[in-house]
Amino acid sequence: MKAAIAAVPDSVARAALEDDAVSRVFWMARAVRTATDQILAPFGVTAQQWVVLRCCCDRGEITPTELADSIKLDCAATSRLLDRLEAKHLVARRPNPAHRRSVIVEATEAGRALEPQLTAAAFRSHARFLGEYSENEVLQFIRMLDVMLERGRAES
Repeated sequence: MKAAIAAVPDSVARAALEDDAVSRVFWMARAVRTATDQILAPFGVTAQQWVVLRCCCDRGEITPTELADSIKLDCAATSRLLDRLEAKHLVARRPNPAHRRSVIVEATEAGRALEPQLTAAAFRSHARFLGEYSENEVLQFIRMLDVMLERGRAES
């Protein structure tokens, strides 16, 4: 009984520490997205739209489902982002000849021309957060985030 009581403060302290760490992940994600949105605003593109356009430029022809999987968003959110990029003439959708109920998405010429400028601007924003760390420290950070994401998926 005495050992169980002694363990409670350690578990409570650990839970508080984990809560603090997770809160900082949320704050960091918000700060990075806000900073990236601000630096991309002069181009009329949000951070999420840039991620979609960049993936379309990198992959060439891609289905919306493949795109959603690649950028870790659900299909509905991806479709809304594609609608916005299509309205800006940065991506185009066309029927998928292999599957009549599917479409193919690809960057337009204007999208391919704009993407390098967006990527350079976004990278400048990212450097504000990670630029002072060594390459090994950034790689370790990425590995830690990947493990956390994998553990979170395993629990869902």
